[in-house]
Amino acid sequence: MFRKRRRFFFLSGILSMAVLCWLTSCQKPRLILPPSQSSKFGIYLTDSRSNYQAVWISIQQIFIYVANDALKQSGWIEVPMTRQGLYNLLNFQDGKDTLIAQADIPPGTISQIRLILGNNNSLILNNGSVFPLQAGYSLSNGIQLNIQDTLQAGAPFSLDINFNTASSITGPNATGQYTLQPVINVLPRIFAHYVGRIAFLDPGNGPIKTIIGKNFGDVE
Repeated sequence: MFRKRRRFFFLSGILSMAVLCWLTSCQKPRLILPPSQSSKFGIYLTDSRSNYQAVWISIQQIFIYVANDALKQSGWIEVPMTRQGLYNLLNFQDGKDTLIAQADIPPGTISQIRLILGNNNSLILNNGSVFPLQAGYSLSNGIQLNIQDTLQAGAPFSLDINFNTASSITGPNATGQYTLQPVINVLPRIFAHYVGRIAFLDPGNGPIKTIIGKNFGDVE
């Protein structure tokens, strides 16, 4: 009886090791770099002045497009958010900001940022009236910001995403609706040497596309 149990546990151990090896071999390779070979990358949210009581924006995911010519690698990388969900943009005026995403990123050229918004954005007027913000150009599928900067190994780098709420909200229209059509400046936290250009992503009848005719994943 004891020999049968010992043989059973022995065979179970071999089977477990085989399954573990199979799972490991099937996983896609990941680029894991020590801190000295990656860049501590952060994204901060800030806002310009506007005449509203509150502007609530739901931010769900953030991606950046990074190309490393030396390694001949490029692609989209998700930057984990510190907190998903609703942000009142008016809390981050007059030089105030908040860290919304951060990660260690392989060095390379960052050329695009993609924000994925939720569909529960809203506007509160100064008289207390609350209105849902309709997403212009299917913004819940993404806002694409075209920039150009270099992430260097071992060097931290952060960007400010500056919503211009006064210019980003239009309305009311004939039916009393307000529309969110973001005007966003993307600025390094130290040097303001470029401004992001926005492309709105629209799923249409097939894969998500931008209004400039590029598929998500393509870069200019």
